[in-house]
This record gives sequence, structure tokens and C-alpha cells, in this order.
Amino acid sequence: MVTPENAQWARRVAKPWRVVFVIYTVALVTGTHWPKLNLPDAPVTDKQIHLFAFGGLTVLLWSTRWLPAGGWLVGLAAAVFGVLDEITQAIPGLHRHASIEDLLINELGVVTALAWIWALRPIGGPPNRLRLAYRSFALSELALRPSAWVSLVLGAGLPAIVVGAWLLLGPDGGEPSSGGSLWLAGVVLGAVGAAFLIVTGLRRRREAARRDDRPCFACGGSCRGASFDQGGWGRCPTCGAVVHRGQWTAAPRLRPLWLVQAMGLAAREALIRLVIMLVAFWVGVVVILPDDLTITPNTVFAAALGGIALAGALAVGAYRSAEAQLHDEQAVRCRRCRNDLHVAPAEQGIGRCDECECPFVRVSDGSD
Repeated sequence: MVTPENAQWARRVAKPWRVVFVIYTVALVTGTHWPKLNLPDAPVTDKQIHLFAFGGLTVLLWSTRWLPAGGWLVGLAAAVFGVLDEITQAIPGLHRHASIEDLLINELGVVTALAWIWALRPIGGPPNRLRLAYRSFALSELALRPSAWVSLVLGAGLPAIVVGAWLLLGPDGGEPSSGGSLWLAGVVLGAVGAAFLIVTGLRRRREAARRDDRPCFACGGSCRGASFDQGGWGRCPTCGAVVHRGQWTAAPRLRPLWLVQAMGLAAREALIRLVIMLVAFWVGVVVILPDDLTITPNTVFAAALGGIALAGALAVGAYRSAEAQLHDEQAVRCRRCRNDLHVAPAEQGIGRCDECECPFVRVSDGSD
């Protein structure tokens, strides 16, 4: 049931991403339609820029929540946008040209982004989904803070600014060919800085949420005054959404060996999906491309990057499937020491391992 409080929270959470999406789209269309645009020499080619640009567009469109969260309609909209963006570059007066190779890389970027959206989707049973809902809420709340965006821009942009200044003012006099490795290092450092800020920000928001308000993930209101039954189920005092007392319980780190053991079947399934996706994309390329078209090395390299990104998404999906399996079994077998917890007591849905004191969440069928 959607209440006014739920709808208001959903709009608040989506607003920053909608603003970023609009700015990003305007910048992308401007870049792809700027008359007589010539890119300077750089380690990244125009085909790689197309791959990353339309992958980013797809992720941001999904984050706006304007379209259903399943992802396929988002992918269709982004794919259509990629086609229109390329076709309209042939408008007389822009002195640009439409390229089939660019179009294919645009669509590969969309497919790659969809693969990552699929890999990071909520999976598993109720215990693991409670854990993922906690993380998703923390990310949404973090995105509502302007200071977080400022920190992200600075963390990602400062390395690029420093490297750019070095290239312009350094002993090589701003020669692009001499700064290729430095430019690439700046991009890598920026990505690492952005990832570090996101991870640390998420950790802090989760700790604050657990310590302070015990927020409802549907409306953001406090659940400190909520009452819970013996199974741990209750309702949010603000919006009436069903909540579980264990949804604010911190999950322990899983041991790598147990994750590797659990990844066996998931890894095989991921490999099959990768082969199917690559074959489908290759068949599509063969059908679409004219017989007399010559594929440039830049396009081949960008396509290889897309394939690596697809493989990475499927590997992450396999890892998360194994992780979900271990978290879903937390009330049966301890996630830290693998002790049998079948008969371990749980009060209002939360218990502790009698061997290592690791907390676990036992989700009953009383959510209705």
C-alpha cells in the first residue's frame, strides 16, 4: 500500500538523481552535437567515451525512478535515445556525421549498464533482502545530503585537476602525448577517491541509522516507538509499513573461503549468461552491419572493454548470489563460525550464536 508518506519519501530520494540526470543528459547531447568538435589526443578514444557515456546515462535514468525499477524499460528508453542521438548528428549545419560504429558502442554501453543493474539488484530471501534494504536506504539518505555530492565531486575531480595542471604547467609544456599515463592515473585516482567516499559515507549513515532513529525504509520516519511481536514484525508509526526488528542489525563480514564454496553453481550460471549475451550481441552486430563496413581498432577495443565490463557484472552477480545464500541461512548456521543455530533462541526475531556471539535475524512468516 502506497501512503502519502511513502510517496513523499520516494520523491525526495529520486530528486537528486533526477537533477543529476538532467544535467548529465544536457551535457551529453551538447557534446555529441557540438559543431565541428575535434577531440584532443588522449588515452581514451571517442568510442570508449561513447561506451562509458551511454552506460552512465542508463544508470542515471534508472536512478530517477521515472520508469519501472525492473530495468528493461529503462534499457529500451536509453537504447532509443542512443539511436536518436546518433542519427541527429547528421543534421546539416552541425558538421558532424552519424556512425554505425558509434551507434553500436552506444547500445553496448546500455547493455553493459543493464548487466550491472541486474548484478546489483535485490536478491535472496527475506533475511538478505532486509540487509540490502538497509544499504539501499543508507545510500538514498546519503544522496539527499548536498555535502555528500560536494565531497564526491571533490574526491573524484581533484586528482584530475591536479594532473591537468601538471600537464599544462609541467616541464612538457602541456603536450598531450607526454601525459597519457598521468591522465589515466588521474582518472583511476578519481574513481578510487569517489568509491572510498561512497563506502565510508554508507558505513557512517548505516551506523547513525542503527544508533539513532531506526528509520522506516519506506518513508524515512523513526520506528523507535514501534512495537514488535515475538517474530520481530511490527509497523512503522508514521506510514504503517511493515518493518522487522532485525532490519537494523549489522551483518558481519563473511569469510572468503565460505563465499568461494557457495559460488560454485552461481559461477557456472554466470558463465552461461555471459556466453549467451556475447553471442546475442555478436549476432546482432552481424545482422545490422553492412557487408562493406570496416571496423576500426578503436571500436574493437571499446567492444572488448564492454565485454570485460559484462563479465565483471556477471562475476559480481555470482558473488552476490553466494553472499545472499549465506545470509539467508544465518538463522540455521552462524555466518561467522558456522555453528548450528537450529535450536538457538531468538527474541523478537533477533538472536546470537552461543559460540561467537554473532547476531542473527530469524524471519518468520508473520509479515502479513
